[in-house]
Amino acid sequence: MFSHKSMATTPYIAAMIKAIPEIPHNSIFGHLKAYVQDPLAFLQKQQKIHGDIFSFRVARRRLIFINHPDSIRRVLQENHRNYKKSEAYRKLALLLGDGLFTSDGSYWLSQRRTIQPAFHRNQIMSYAETMNDFALKMVADWQDRKSICLTEEMTRVTLRIISKSILNIELDSKMNAVQQHLPFALRFMINRITSPLATPLWIPTRDNIKFKRSLKTLDSLIHSIIQHKKQNLGIDLLSQLITLRDEKTGEAMSDLQLRDELMTLFLAGHETTAMGITWVLNHILRNEPLKTALIREIRDIKHPWEATGNYFIQNVISEALRLYAPVWILSREAIDHDLLGEYRIAPGDRIIFSPYMVHRHAGFWADPLVFDPARFDSAPAHKFAYFPFGGGPRVCIGEHFALMEMTILLTTILKHYPYMALQSLEPVAYDYSITLRPDRDIVVSLT
Repeated sequence: MFSHKSMATTPYIAAMIKAIPEIPHNSIFGHLKAYVQDPLAFLQKQQKIHGDIFSFRVARRRLIFINHPDSIRRVLQENHRNYKKSEAYRKLALLLGDGLFTSDGSYWLSQRRTIQPAFHRNQIMSYAETMNDFALKMVADWQDRKSICLTEEMTRVTLRIISKSILNIELDSKMNAVQQHLPFALRFMINRITSPLATPLWIPTRDNIKFKRSLKTLDSLIHSIIQHKKQNLGIDLLSQLITLRDEKTGEAMSDLQLRDELMTLFLAGHETTAMGITWVLNHILRNEPLKTALIREIRDIKHPWEATGNYFIQNVISEALRLYAPVWILSREAIDHDLLGEYRIAPGDRIIFSPYMVHRHAGFWADPLVFDPARFDSAPAHKFAYFPFGGGPRVCIGEHFALMEMTILLTTILKHYPYMALQSLEPVAYDYSITLRPDRDIVVSLT
């Protein structure tokens, strides 16, 4: 890789630099309709034609799509200081505020250092029993039921787990409010992010009104949790954030700062794990030999968290996350000039890339559409050919928490309901939210 300085000083290298190819269009809206309607289908089609880097227009917005692990490593790791959170994250702040997922710079780094200890590997092991308790309670609640909706059940249990593990609160009485309002709010936000023609919030459309009501409900829930915790401090993460004082000013975090971190960790954080385990189970239940092999592995495991040391089980989860990465798209904005391979990046360029697509890159994965857990017996061909939790300094803080949680849920569910089966084997399409959600309920028969 060459820095932007060498572009100006070395004629030979300058001659090698290329402009990023732009997909032609014949509409003043560019590729808006195709991209918003089915973004992954659009990107996959164009990648087959134009390769691993191209640009396209969505109305007046120019987006650069990159799909090569070298380029993604450059953006996320090697030259990460040159790439800030893009406009998409600033829009998302309407819901999540200035929390870990959306913040940048020194503020992000300070918050990350504060929150990181709650997600250290040793600390996560202390959460294992809590995860197991809620997993057991969930399968016990299924005893008198003939079927369940997988997405709903996984959302409910992951919300309970993170509430108790990180915040030391029981959320059962507020569960319906979260399940009713959060999915719509996340879907609403991705629509605003992907379409530059989104209706301004001050216009009282049906969706705008519904979003404002959802946001008000979620805000009210978060603030009630904060106020309750202030009166009942403990050793949990929220108590630590409440008692934290700035080293220079001595000031505590404001309720707004607490709200933003809680909205990110507590509400949006559980969504990725819920969708991850949903896609894992959806695939396993479509593959009877795989399910049988998993049940055989699980049979002799006494405590579900011990399955974190079982290579086959971990390979199955890794392979499912390869094919169905819950966070399906990421973006950055260039601060200064850079090179991605032989292509010029200019200040202000907006770059998008998709774990979902890189994970299916034929140049780095043999038979990329085939579900093959054995491929994870060895490391991927490139570090950034597989990054379901992001990469570089901003790798997801909850990665190990999520993997432990998915392992415990998968092990517990299959041990108690080895005969569970999908009611329909029809393919499941995608509902593009902040996470990759199924476009319909995945209903599972329990007997």
